[in-house]
Amino acid sequence: MILTRLSINAFQSNDYWMHISRYETLSDIDKQYYISKTRHILYWLNADRFYWNNGDLQNLAEAFFAMGNVVSFCRMCFLLPIIAFVGPLQVRIK
Repeated sequence: MILTRLSINAFQSNDYWMHISRYETLSDIDKQYYISKTRHILYWLNADRFYWNNGDLQNLAEAFFAMGNVVSFCRMCFLLPIIAFVGPLQVRIK
């Protein structure tokens, strides 16, 4: 989320577009820098996560968070029959 916001800010900055408009006059090092910067911006602005790298930290963090939620829910379902006071909640969950 943060990198997406930073990419949007860089994409909307006047400095970025000024350098892109004078791309032909830039040195080779600056050209490579702005090519990589543009790829980075387009990578984070791509909303379809199918095209993201598999090892992207954002994807991994969200996957681990989802797995934690599932494990937490399974743990709760395991404990419901044990506790007589909360047992009727299991009927509601199923």
